Amino acid sequence: MKIHSSRIAITIGFAAMMVLLIVLTAMWLVTVRNNNQQLQDLVEDHQARQDVFIMRDSVLKRAIYLHRMMLADDEFERDKLHIDFMLLAAEFVTARDHLLTTQMINKQRNVWNDIQYKIGQNYLKQTRVADLIVADRLQEAKLTMVNDVIPLQNEILISLTRMLEVGDDDVRVKIANSEKSNHAAYVLIGILGSIIFGIGLAIAVLVLKRTQAYEQMLLKAREAEANANQQKSLFLANMSHEIRTPLTAIIGFAGILLDESVTQKEHTNAARTIKENGKHLLHVINEILDVSKIESNKLSIEILKTDTNKIFADIDSLLGMQAKGKGLLFSIQYTTPVPVYIQTDPTRLKQILLNLCSNAIKFTEKGSVQVLVGFDPGAETLCCEVVDTGVGISQEQAAKLFSPFTQADSSTTRRFGGTGLGLYISKQLAEKLGGSLSIESAHGLGARVVMKIKTGVIDNSQMSTGHQSATHKPDIFHSIIIPKLQGNILLAEDSADNQCLIKLYINKTGANIDTADNGKIAFDMALSRHYDLILMDMQMPVMDGVTTTAQLRKMNYQGKIVALTANATKEDRQRCLQAGCDSFLSKPIDRDVFYAELAKYLQVISRRELANEQAYRGMTTADPASDSSLQFDTKLDIEVELLDLAANFIATLPGRIQEIQAALATQRWQDLTSLFHQLKGLGTSFGFPEITRMAGDIELQIKQEQYSTLPIFLPQFITLLESSIRRFELFKKSQSADPSAAQ
Repeated sequence: MKIHSSRIAITIGFAAMMVLLIVLTAMWLVTVRNNNQQLQDLVEDHQARQDVFIMRDSVLKRAIYLHRMMLADDEFERDKLHIDFMLLAAEFVTARDHLLTTQMINKQRNVWNDIQYKIGQNYLKQTRVADLIVADRLQEAKLTMVNDVIPLQNEILISLTRMLEVGDDDVRVKIANSEKSNHAAYVLIGILGSIIFGIGLAIAVLVLKRTQAYEQMLLKAREAEANANQQKSLFLANMSHEIRTPLTAIIGFAGILLDESVTQKEHTNAARTIKENGKHLLHVINEILDVSKIESNKLSIEILKTDTNKIFADIDSLLGMQAKGKGLLFSIQYTTPVPVYIQTDPTRLKQILLNLCSNAIKFTEKGSVQVLVGFDPGAETLCCEVVDTGVGISQEQAAKLFSPFTQADSSTTRRFGGTGLGLYISKQLAEKLGGSLSIESAHGLGARVVMKIKTGVIDNSQMSTGHQSATHKPDIFHSIIIPKLQGNILLAEDSADNQCLIKLYINKTGANIDTADNGKIAFDMALSRHYDLILMDMQMPVMDGVTTTAQLRKMNYQGKIVALTANATKEDRQRCLQAGCDSFLSKPIDRDVFYAELAKYLQVISRRELANEQAYRGMTTADPASDSSLQFDTKLDIEVELLDLAANFIATLPGRIQEIQAALATQRWQDLTSLFHQLKGLGTSFGFPEITRMAGDIELQIKQEQYSTLPIFLPQFITLLESSIRRFELFKKSQSADPSAAQ
């Protein structure tokens, strides 16, 4: 706060100095301009004075020449004097004309106006006297001179002298005023200069103090940096251990797999060990990536309708066996009725709960781990307390837990392992979900971690007092209501696999469907014939779906357009609706939602309920020993009616792998984005949801220009594709061996 005030003071001081300098410069320029103007006025006054002198002298000289002409006896001398007399008139006229061009003051102008007529009369009378003298009429000339010329001439001389005096008085006044003005200006300039000097001195003192404050801050920052570097060094050492340990197991057991002399059981155990250590490595890398996204403010949150029963059933299923394996009691209890559905990000909520429960199990040697779930309807908050009977920590150590790259102490890392990122990530995620994360603990007495998140507006009629049993297995057959529809549909989709899949779904309804391979073709087709509905993929070559929709709306196209895309974030949905789409469907396609959406825009003839039309949804698990490189779930979930399409999709994977490798080698990021976008939309549709999930993650990394992580994830993704190919082959073999399995 103090430094902020200093910054404001320095800014104001500099601004004041600049304003005063501008004022000072302006005053100086005005003073110089006034002095120049006064100097110019004085020069003009001096010139006018000279002109008056010349005019007065000319009048006197003409009188003198007349007198000399009267006294001259020689006619030639008299003529010469007459010529000189006439030339003096030219000198008078020149001075008079110049005087009239100058800026005379009012008093001088009044005097001049009074004598102008007299000067003309005097000129005529002097000329008359000169002519009489030349004509030798001297007596008459003398009388005219005495009676007319001399009195008039004296009046003119007095007036001209008066003009000189008035001009002198004006010059003295101007000089006095100039001296006063210059004195005032110099005094004011001196005052402003002193103020500027004072402000500059104050700023210098303030800057010096602030520099000292910055030095103190820099010293503290260096100390903090040293501490941070120490923490990061400890973290890197920990990461080295966390990564090298599973790598050692992977490399060692991979060597066992290559040894032909080992038994089948040893072979199987080695494969399982490699798989588990691979999962551990993937978890470590995911945590590091989450921290990177959090610190770069790129971690996305998507608020969806979330089934709390399913979330807690999954937690029970995933961690219950782990706790029992350590001899711990693990339970999830509702302390109040909890909404069945809330508005939150289900993926991030589950991630937080998994982190908290995994930590509790890891740090608990005996006793129990309890998850207490409650709901506060007034605050619209879901509260989850994870209570364990583990080792516990002191309050001083607890303060460190929510910082990245730290654990309670180094012995924790040596004893229990871990990256030290879980609680930091969980706290950040809880805050992004509108809540908080806190911990209460004492050394040796266990810990209580409290997570709160906002639920959004909930339906009070759907409340639950306990989650569904983790051992409950839902029916593998899912009833899908396929409506009988009538109408014309245009599908704009560039992927041949997606075209085949969506056409299969639509054909079941009885509706007609046409396809377009890109937005330009779809645009032309939409304007050339009637369609009740256009399903518009948003990412296509030539013209994408957003552009196509916007262009159609500009052409006043009134038909219904539904966006169909694998980009399913809130921003993507908003962009599609702003372009003119009537609704939004995401890939992979949820058939219930898909058929319901079609029924909104097409004529419904009837509805018929099918149990997936006797679709096969059984699971086939391959023996890990039969595929030593397999590090993913070996189960498949493929409907019989989609087997041919799935086979076609699997057949394209080797080519897609080559395209991915070639695009990465040449850094063709746009091509990579397109490839992963297609795979994101296809994987789940053909029974490979892990392809959809991982392709979506990598697509997002490329869009955010996180290219440095691609060498880590692309080999994993390629391994996943290769594994999917082998899993599908095993699946087909199992069907060939037992044809009745699909029934």
